[in-house]
Amino acid sequence: GALCSNGASQGASETNVSLQVGTVATIGALNSSTYPWVGHITELIIYDSDQSANREAIEANIASRYGITLS
Repeated sequence: GALCSNGASQGASETNVSLQVGTVATIGALNSSTYPWVGHITELIIYDSDQSANREAIEANIASRYGITLS
């Protein structure tokens, strides 16, 4: 999969993660308490399949929703 921030690739990962019962998933921090994200995560989209071919359409849809002009 790919990690993108504001339309720019931040890397890729082929890592699959399984959570055990009682495990807390953390989004926006490295580990659960180290380097927490300070701010808001407005949109988080997770697909269960590769959407690389649809990336531009997905970004255009989000930009339209939030009134963002893409360059």
